[in-house]
Amino acid sequence: MPKPITPNPASQSAGGRRAKLLLVAVLALLALGIPFISIFRKPAKEGPKDDLHVVPGGPPTVMQMRATDRAARAENSPYVLSLNQDVYVDVRSPGIWLLQLMNALGKQDLDSRSKVTLDTVVFDPVTEKDEYAQLQALREQRETIRIGRQELETMPDGREKTVRAGELAAREAALNKDVDQLLLNRRSAAWDQFLKDTLERSCLVVNGRVFPDLNAQFGYDWHEYSEHKNTKGEYDHDQYVALRFKILLTEDNKPQWLELLGGTGFARKPINVSVAMVDLFERGNTEIMPTAINPSNNPPEWQRVSLKASTDWLTWFLLECFFLLFLVFLYYAFATKVLRDMAPDGLWRLSLARCQMAFWFFIVAGCYIFLWIVTGDYRTLTTQELLLLSLSSATGLGAFLITDESDAAAPRGSGVLTKEELSLENPEKLQTLALSEQDIQKRAGLTEAEILRSQERVAELERRAAYYKKGWRSALRRSLNDLLSESNDGRPSFHRFQMIGWNLAFGVIFVRAVYYKLAMPEFSSDQLLLMGISNGTYLGFKWSAGKTNKLP
Repeated sequence: MPKPITPNPASQSAGGRRAKLLLVAVLALLALGIPFISIFRKPAKEGPKDDLHVVPGGPPTVMQMRATDRAARAENSPYVLSLNQDVYVDVRSPGIWLLQLMNALGKQDLDSRSKVTLDTVVFDPVTEKDEYAQLQALREQRETIRIGRQELETMPDGREKTVRAGELAAREAALNKDVDQLLLNRRSAAWDQFLKDTLERSCLVVNGRVFPDLNAQFGYDWHEYSEHKNTKGEYDHDQYVALRFKILLTEDNKPQWLELLGGTGFARKPINVSVAMVDLFERGNTEIMPTAINPSNNPPEWQRVSLKASTDWLTWFLLECFFLLFLVFLYYAFATKVLRDMAPDGLWRLSLARCQMAFWFFIVAGCYIFLWIVTGDYRTLTTQELLLLSLSSATGLGAFLITDESDAAAPRGSGVLTKEELSLENPEKLQTLALSEQDIQKRAGLTEAEILRSQERVAELERRAAYYKKGWRSALRRSLNDLLSESNDGRPSFHRFQMIGWNLAFGVIFVRAVYYKLAMPEFSSDQLLLMGISNGTYLGFKWSAGKTNKLP
């Protein structure tokens, strides 16, 4: 019998498929590379102050959140808030708001200005020589008036006492006026210090959630919104204080940030921002300041704030590397045997155990990277994920050990096909070999044994040609048959079906929990036991099929 033709395994169709995969990979990388454009964007220029449309003398309000870098912020455009940022929160008339709270709670005695009196103030006789001399003179005048009051009490009633009382009252009124004039700066400084200390104890409020551990680092006057003065020529009603906050994820506020960021992915989420005073005048009392940063009020662009995950060029580079790894894996999954085992019939069929290992690897790795990007926390893995990966790895190892090495070494068809023909996966080439073998059968001079051997070759070649039939429908049908059929006879096995079903169910639960709760899900011992039972059942049936359905 003539020697069978040895075809070239490389074919134009395989090369075309690989070229298409390469093109898809390039397009995907280009699409993911778009975020790199933001690196080269120039910072937006600040808009004119007149466009802010702030009415002088308005009520106490949180006006705006903006970046600390003056060259990078744009006052007339929305602000995007992320974790690990330094931001300014601009507050209008904070002193008036504090006075309103003090009046409402009956805490007027806490006004620091009332504590600055002629007895408490101290002037340096060297650096404040004039003020010190005036202070001493005023104290002497007060003492003189006090003595005069005592003498007045001993005088009998009459015109002289009335006149003397009027003189003392006029002198006391003049004294109080001079004292107020002398202590005006000190009282203003005391109130400013009280205001500064109070605001530094303020905390951030996002979507109604108070963050007590996110306190303002410092505050200072800010007149960027309006340069107008009130009727007294003062900035009291138009005073703006900029509070600087460091947006951090801590163990105490982590649940609140996860609740805010959950379900948004890498998109932006409109939020309202304000400041609050916790335990300011009474323990357990939290006061939240009115805010103009509220998406429900349809504010102008410069007062809008949205929340998103912290992303930069390194983040997108990491995502592209992971996506490239996934594309490389897909390429090898289709072009090589990385997800396949040699079945007893000599065909490289998809391995359910290996597919499960790849399934959980990319889910856990992708979710881990996603959580690190969104939350900035790299300590998100738990023992549950390690158990899942261990379970899938143990299943893959068990399936490999159960495979009969003798069957894998000598698959069906190895006696009638050459080694090159066994590795051939091109249906056209296989069909051509079958037709050429049929032509050989038609020739005279073949013995009965040679004819039988030739018929076995034709049957094996046609079987392989049918398995490697082209088209996405055939590929899908072939893949489903490999995953669902234990004996590769096209009949689905329920133990494989339930294993696939449970893995898909747990995979959906896993991804959804990570996306909305921003935390690795905690599976119970019963759920993990269910996965173990499903995988153990698969291994048991695989071992049984390998023992009872051996091919000759």
